[in-house]
Amino acid sequence: MTALLGGAKRFLRDINHWKARIFTMTKLNPWKLSTLFFAGALAFTLASSSLPEAQAEKQPHMRAALSQLKAAKHQLKVSTHDKGGHRVKAMALTTQAIQQVEKGIAFDNRN
Repeated sequence: MTALLGGAKRFLRDINHWKARIFTMTKLNPWKLSTLFFAGALAFTLASSSLPEAQAEKQPHMRAALSQLKAAKHQLKVSTHDKGGHRVKAMALTTQAIQQVEKGIAFDNRN
């Protein structure tokens, strides 16, 4: 009888051992989750590399200069008028500079 009880205890212990083992195998392992995330990120990166590349802004310095010239023209326009004609001449020269920069950008875009 004790042999039968010992066998039953061992059997229950083995069942509990395998139940715990199966439970830990089915739990979500954080290392596996991070591996899955990085594998997905790698797949996305590789897939997106086959897409056409976005080009950087053409002529960033010319466009920055154009923006600054337009800002300077605005500042000259809103400043006080009594400058002995120098403000008016500076506005005209700034307008010419804006036109030249725009022509330079258009020329480079065509060629």
